[in-house]
Parts: sequence; structure tokens; C-alpha cells
Amino acid sequence: MKTKSIITIIGLFLTATFISCEKTEFDLPVADSSSYENTDHPKADSYQLIIDDLLAAGVPGASVTVRSPEGIWCNAGGKADLKNNIDLNAGHSLRAGSMSKTFAATTILILQDEGILSIDDKINKYIPHRITDKIENANDVTIRQLLNMTSGIRDYYGLKSMLEILNLSSVKKSAEENLKAIYDKPANFKPGEKNLYTNANYLLAALVIKYATGKTANEVVQEKLIDRFGLSNTYISTAQPANMSRSYIDIYDDGYMKDVTEIDNNAVGGEDMLDGGIISSPYDLSKFLELLMHGEILTENSLSQMKEFRGLTEPVEDMEYIKGYGLAFMKLETEHGTAIGHYGNVHGFTGLMFYFPEADITLSIIVNGHSYKMQEVLEREEIFNHLF
Repeated sequence: MKTKSIITIIGLFLTATFISCEKTEFDLPVADSSSYENTDHPKADSYQLIIDDLLAAGVPGASVTVRSPEGIWCNAGGKADLKNNIDLNAGHSLRAGSMSKTFAATTILILQDEGILSIDDKINKYIPHRITDKIENANDVTIRQLLNMTSGIRDYYGLKSMLEILNLSSVKKSAEENLKAIYDKPANFKPGEKNLYTNANYLLAALVIKYATGKTANEVVQEKLIDRFGLSNTYISTAQPANMSRSYIDIYDDGYMKDVTEIDNNAVGGEDMLDGGIISSPYDLSKFLELLMHGEILTENSLSQMKEFRGLTEPVEDMEYIKGYGLAFMKLETEHGTAIGHYGNVHGFTGLMFYFPEADITLSIIVNGHSYKMQEVLEREEIFNHLF
């Protein structure tokens, strides 16, 4: 989850340097919603309240899809581009943030189902020692320990890397390049000792995919998931799709939205950035998660491994309903039952995708702006009440 300290640092930097994140000329984010938008659903009025609540919290735009036994509801509201007054619609793509991790883990488990690897293999069976020898714990951990956040490997994303992204001296670094930030640095703890959510685990997972297949991780995700399952508005590339919404931060919760699209692109737009680099839409994310949870992507054994949850060593502040972490799956316990999925954010995009197995309902949301007020709405358990 995005912390207040991170947003404060971004705000102070942007204020101090007067950096303009709008200095690059982008194509206008025009999108066709005809293949996605559908508001004909018996619970349409209730679902619309999700968008209304988020817009009331000040987000520029919100896109939402709900899949239930009664059908698919898909809609959006607000703006994709504030400067050019372009409405956000269900056909726009947005950054998925850490929901990308579920794509990475699923791809690895597909490779396991195909006999290419086992998640209990050590990662140095695939990743060259020129990399693993420089990262503490990397010669000892298994693929499983990367995916369930028990590797102990420290995160690459710290103050130094954040400032490099903000001052535009770091532009679309690849997974392999970003991992150099933790070369010869101490690990957080011994492998398997506890769990700690760090993005470096999924950059290493991307390298496992790369070196196990001889292709870039982006190419493998494209082939095994995006193309195979018809996720036509999902992108894993260093290029930005023409229909992608812009992104914003309300740094001081005063209603002024700062455009941070360029910062987001520089942060996670590099090759194989599977910790947060996927661009998608709630329509596609909900389709992916529903297919996955219905057993249409992985074997029963691999899907059950994804859902082996370990309790959190330290609860997430203000989100105590998160009860465990599996292989790129979070387990929530809500008043409506268990939910399985993932949250995701980058600097100016925030979202979620969760499946409620008892009700067979899948919800996905992405908003294109961030503020403390919005975060409180999106990340509180009550947002799920509109589904039931």
C-alpha cells in the first residue's frame, strides 16, 4: 500500500524543484468503450455507487468492473485527462501497479505446469551467478519464497531510487538494472524466517522467467496470459498504449491534482518490470482473475499452491482485514466472506482486484489519481458492501 511518507516525499520534491510532469507531449488518451461498457445489470445502481464514492473522494477518474452470476457490469466516470477535458471510459487502460505480481506468479506456475521449472527450485538454477552472488540470500532462496514474500531479500525501491525517478535521471530501468540498487547490501532476514512485502522479489521472479525460457519476461507474459486468454486491453511493454489515461496526485489533499504520468512511466515502464509494470483495465483484470479462480488457467495443484496463505508477520496498518499472503494473492476476511486477490498502485494509479468465492463475484477497480482521502475510500473494507 502506498504510505503517507512516500506521498510526502514526492510532494516535497515536486514543490522544491518545480518539476513539470507535463513537459512531455503525449497523444490524447482517446479510447473506444463500446466493447467493454455495460450497465445492464440487476445491481447496477449499487455498483454505480462505487464510482460515485470514489469521485466524491476527489479522484479524477474511476473505472470499475463487477462480474457476478447475473452478468458483467462495467463502467467508468470522471476524467482521463484533466488538461484536455477528456472523459474516462471503460475502454481506457490504466496502470495495474502491484496487481502485475499476480500475472508474474501465474506465469511462473504455467511454466511449472509445462514442466519448465518447479517453484521449489532455487532461483540460481536459472538466474546467473553474476547476479545472485551480488544479492544477499539470492543463492539460498527458492522461487516459492520470492512469490510468497519470505525470501528476506531487501527492496530495491528506496529513497535514492525514488529521487532518481522524480528528477528524471532514472528512466524506464529494466528489472535487471533496478536490482543493482541492492547489490552487496544486507538482507532483511534469513529465508523463510518471516514474510515482508518487497518489490525486489518480483523483479527476481521476472528474471527467473527470462532465464528459464530464453525470452524476456514481458514476452512470456504476453504469450502465456495476455494473448492466450484474450486480454485485449492489457499491455506489458516498454511502450505506452495510446488509450492510457494520465495519472495524478493530490499531494496536500487540497483538490489540486499534479500530473505524474511521466513519473509513473519512468518508475515501472522498463523491461520485465513485473512488480508493477502491467497496464490494463478493470474489465481485463476481472476477466483474468475470474478465469484464474475458476481453474481455467492453471492445474488444480498449481492453483492450490497459489492459495497457500501465510499469516502476515506484521499486520498492514488500517487494513487488518488482510489476513494472509500466498503466491501473489492477498487473503481478506470481510463481513461478506473471504476475498482473494491483490491491491496495486504506482504513484498516480491505485486499484484492486478481488474474488469472493462464496458468492462467485469478482471486483476490479482502478483510479487515476491518489490522495489520502481517496486511499481511505478505496482501501477500506466497506467498499465491498456495494457488491452485496
